[in-house]
Amino acid sequence: MRIYFAHPTSMYDTPVERELQQRFQASHPGAQVENPNQPKHSEGYAAGGMDYFVSLCDQQDGTFFAPFANGKLGAGVAKEVNSFLERDAPVYEYDRKSGNFRQVESISQFSIMSVDETRAAIRKERADSPYDDLQEYQQGWVG
Repeated sequence: MRIYFAHPTSMYDTPVERELQQRFQASHPGAQVENPNQPKHSEGYAAGGMDYFVSLCDQQDGTFFAPFANGKLGAGVAKEVNSFLERDAPVYEYDRKSGNFRQVESISQFSIMSVDETRAAIRKERADSPYDDLQEYQQGWVG
């Protein structure tokens, strides 16, 4: 099963990103994770914007996602996740409270940021590095 890892770009190249991917693979043996944090995907995004990532999602069987450290979903992650929900593909959230992945049928229970709010959150998080420790991420971060 090919699984897309939807998460904020401010989480890229951090201990939390690596830990979440490892935990998902351990809890879903055989899953092949497609992490958008790769140079080939940066090039695709530069050429096609978010449409590139949505088309990449269309090539995957399901997704798991992680919210920002403040618990909200960025506009891009929400768009990616919705692309899976619209075709009834499996969607798993990393539940920071339990430390487990749980399947979700809708993202209506999540607070979704606008594009401008997402960009501001990315800038803030890149400056403050809230993804250095999984335990701190799970406890939440207000920033």
